[in-house]
Amino acid sequence: MGDSVATTPPTLHGCNACGQETTRVHMQTRSENVKEVDIAAPPFPARALLILSQKHHEMNPADCRDRKEICMRTQQVGLAVVLAGFSALTAYTVYQHGYIGFFQLMVANTATITAGVDLTIALGLILLWMGKDAQERGISPLPYVLLTVALGSVGPLLYLIRRADKEHTRPTITA
Repeated sequence: MGDSVATTPPTLHGCNACGQETTRVHMQTRSENVKEVDIAAPPFPARALLILSQKHHEMNPADCRDRKEICMRTQQVGLAVVLAGFSALTAYTVYQHGYIGFFQLMVANTATITAGVDLTIALGLILLWMGKDAQERGISPLPYVLLTVALGSVGPLLYLIRRADKEHTRPTITA
């Protein structure tokens, strides 16, 4: 992994070609000597980090793939934690009220009806996206659709975990 380190703090100077104010950063990687990188001065610090990240990616594409792999695994762990918590809550609710009792309570008053309709609209939109996305990726959406209809957000959460895993293990094709 080629870690890039800014060896000097960013300094502002005028661009010789266009006169635009730019930020000059000295970047050093394990495999290369110090490089001087000019980037346009951004209006916000977050944009500067984005531009530095893009420059880093151009200099060290393998390092960025490693970071993306770590990010994908972190995303899967986060989704799994949400899935476990929601599944436990669903199991407790079904234990407490029964599956039919849950739906009876959903139509008990206008507030719960509104929440149920909102949930139905949101899950319907997710199902449309999930079906299209699954077909594009060669994944059968049927198990996730059935889980969504039966258990709500459990289906989309499992799909997102599988999608992240499939994206993580997708082979890279180089020309």
